[in-house]
Amino acid sequence: MKKLSFSNVMLWVGLAFIYLPMLIMVIYSFNASKLVTVWGGWSIKWYAGLLDNSQLMGSVGRSLEIALYTAVAAVALGTLAAFVLTRVTRFKGRTLFGGLVTAPLVMPEVITGLSLLLLFVAMAQLIGWPQERGIVTIWIAHTTFCSAYVAVVVSARLRELDLSIEEAAMDLGAKPWKVFFLITIPMIAPSLAAGGMMSFALSLDDLVLASFVSGPGSTTLPMEVFSAVRLGVNSDEDLLGGFVEHAFIAGKAIVHPLPRGGVAPEGWNPLFAEKVRDVVLNGVSVFSLADAHRAGARMLAEGPVRAKLAEACGGLGQYVAHDLDELDAWLGGLEERQLAQGLVLEANLESIVTHSVGQLRVNGFLLSYHGHQHQTRNARGELVYAGSDLLVARGGYAELLALDLAREVRQAIEYARIFDTAAAIFFPGCFASRRNYDIAQGRDGNGRERFGVLEQSWRVGGASSAEIAALEAFRADPGLPAVRAASFEIHEDKRLPDNSRVIYRGPDEHGDFLLKYAMTGEA
Repeated sequence: MKKLSFSNVMLWVGLAFIYLPMLIMVIYSFNASKLVTVWGGWSIKWYAGLLDNSQLMGSVGRSLEIALYTAVAAVALGTLAAFVLTRVTRFKGRTLFGGLVTAPLVMPEVITGLSLLLLFVAMAQLIGWPQERGIVTIWIAHTTFCSAYVAVVVSARLRELDLSIEEAAMDLGAKPWKVFFLITIPMIAPSLAAGGMMSFALSLDDLVLASFVSGPGSTTLPMEVFSAVRLGVNSDEDLLGGFVEHAFIAGKAIVHPLPRGGVAPEGWNPLFAEKVRDVVLNGVSVFSLADAHRAGARMLAEGPVRAKLAEACGGLGQYVAHDLDELDAWLGGLEERQLAQGLVLEANLESIVTHSVGQLRVNGFLLSYHGHQHQTRNARGELVYAGSDLLVARGGYAELLALDLAREVRQAIEYARIFDTAAAIFFPGCFASRRNYDIAQGRDGNGRERFGVLEQSWRVGGASSAEIAALEAFRADPGLPAVRAASFEIHEDKRLPDNSRVIYRGPDEHGDFLLKYAMTGEA
């Protein structure tokens, strides 16, 4: 019996290490049990369910489409780049050109994705394109990445070619372009095919680049699978609300920077606050009692300060302090847990008007809106949220801005868009199908006009009932371009208008009576 050599043993061990897990995964894909670790017999029901999943199959088609476009574009651009590098040996900037062509090979995908995202954001601000990131932006990113691989493959083949055939053709009077298409291209066809297949595969299984440059409604297959494994949902279109990687991101704390030397929670990104500095109110976020005291003392020198718990909602969890003793007394009543989740200190505004700007995307349907919030007193006399009046447009912000809007409303929409774009850049692991932003307009203690984002809401909020009512109106009338919708929260029971829809009638979290309802009307 012939003994196996060491090299053969290592070869088979290496192949088993790579391919045995794949084989086991394929076998268990036919498992009838819902539990991955328990074998319940052979079945193809999960494959049948996969084919019935329209969301997933849509992402498959989208990924194949992008991969096909990428393969064609990458082969074309990579071949031209390779031809220049191999046949045009001397020209100014050749070294720089070669470095730029091969840079995506060695550059981390995170850096490439972030750079392209910043490019698209800057282009949208300068020339208005792209308004929405989708298939085109993913295609551009994948083409940029894959062209480098094609250039390397084709360059290697071009260096091996016998130039005598091309020279003979040119001696017989053939033009350079004719020689290239009729002689060179057929001779390097195998490398073109290899480059095309490699580009197709790289585009098909890319997750990182697509996550940076995609937008809602343009989810690729790897993104779908990753989201399903991580969250149990396929995309932001499968839930009403959002997902954040760290708890503080869901609250008010991300709006403002930390004080110098302040305690930062895990996952804090200081660049975000710097990016949105011009569209938010003057304030700081703190996560410790010492930071709150120190920052409050500095801010109180300029006027009254509004302190808000980052986790609070509905207008609760707030206090206006006029001096440091008042602030310290209020801080002393807080739990350590509340401080650990974040506290916002802002300049207090008088005669305040709160604009609501947001978008809702559910199952491929998109609506955008602006409106105003109103307040009321609850049973304990506290000033709380009482609902929102919204003007809702079918489509994105472009459709909303096409309506007849006041100057301050357009400014609020622009501030919300800047905030939303920055969040997509600096919190790429988060997503939301419902994105709402509160923008405050009022006067500070010195009588100066202030305008800025108060907070974001990437969850079901007070205005969600009005948003759902508008969604139902749009679905009932496909030709309806815009609609007015309103949500109400009152603390007394009364007879409601006939066109209203009761959302909730019963006790609130404190046991007091609460009535929530919504209604729609003509825009």
